[in-house]
Amino acid sequence: MKNRFWKQSILALTLGMAFTMGVCAEETETEAAAQETEAAAQETEAAEEKPAGELSEDLYDFQIQIGEDVMTFPMSYEEFSTYGWELSDHYTTLEDTLSPSRYGPVNFSKGDDTLSVYMINLAVNDLTLKECLVAGVEIDNYYWNENSPQVKLAKGIERGKATLDDIKAAYGEASDIYEGDLYTKLTYRKEYYSEIELTVYNESGVLEDIDLQNFVAPEGFEAGSASEEVPEDIAAYKAPAELGDDLMAYVVEFDGALYQLPCPVSALLENGWSLDEDSTEESISAHNTGWVYFVKDKSTFHVLAKNTADYATIPENCWVEELSASDNDKEGLLQLAGGIGLGTTEEELLAALDAAGIEYETYDGSSYVSYTIGEDYWNGYTFYVYKDAESTVHNMNEVYEIEVEHEK
Repeated sequence: MKNRFWKQSILALTLGMAFTMGVCAEETETEAAAQETEAAAQETEAAEEKPAGELSEDLYDFQIQIGEDVMTFPMSYEEFSTYGWELSDHYTTLEDTLSPSRYGPVNFSKGDDTLSVYMINLAVNDLTLKECLVAGVEIDNYYWNENSPQVKLAKGIERGKATLDDIKAAYGEASDIYEGDLYTKLTYRKEYYSEIELTVYNESGVLEDIDLQNFVAPEGFEAGSASEEVPEDIAAYKAPAELGDDLMAYVVEFDGALYQLPCPVSALLENGWSLDEDSTEESISAHNTGWVYFVKDKSTFHVLAKNTADYATIPENCWVEELSASDNDKEGLLQLAGGIGLGTTEEELLAALDAAGIEYETYDGSSYVSYTIGEDYWNGYTFYVYKDAESTVHNMNEVYEIEVEHEK
């Protein structure tokens, strides 16, 4: 990290300029005194800015006292840094980015003590770690020992002293209890991802591990806003010129238009589909997914669209990775390479797969059989063939539903 302050150099004068030398020395001493005064003022200001207060009696205020410091979570990294903890994770820097709705533990140290803290991004755009919230701490006996600072929670519960009975007397019955051969863990939960885990080891009989996390945006938190800027990969998309014969190229004909999956939401809009604004999400966070609802004439469908940009954007700038259709939707809505589509017979489907050298997995259900091809769960096709001779809904031994997915 670059120094934020530059040292000033003082030019030495010759002995023949004694008067000037004296003036310079006097000015230098004055300047040094001013700098010391300024530094002291900065330290005082920092101390005044450092949050202070007494430890709450309510466990669900998500406070913890380490030494003399009382911390309330979540807090900004800027506030957390005033307590003197410095990043000590060898593989992490404060300039590393975290995507929206993501979190992870990061180690910080003060002297010989190491604290694992939860960093979380509750904004809609990618953030550096120093822009994220500090949403909790984890203290265990791997880093924390008898020489570490005193740790307290609400109602005087102290690490290294409180027993199971003490904890239950202070906080009542836990939301969850785990009793193992080595320890008992009590979980007090306010809501999902707002909880405190307290672990009492059988050998010592006292509280040793504390895991506190409060992944809730604080009052006044600004999550940021979405951008309508078109990402480069979306702008570079080009619709295929033909359906072709290679199924694994993921070129499909959907309602008469050709698409290369994944395709942008905007590509479907250009071919006559529109968005149901009442159901479609207004924006999708960076590196996240959101529900998008399409409407065209009397046809409707919805998919999870993926935003691959590092900023929140509108649905039009996101990717559609999967399409599906059945003969209940619209005859011929989805056609694939090699002449496969809704209405293809089971015999024709298997012949086409065998001719292309494509292996498939078969699932034999009570009223249908499915054939799945592809590299993995997120990249491939599933064909459903009805086998109930008495059905009045689907034609027997024909493909009545197709699902195709190809992730970005």
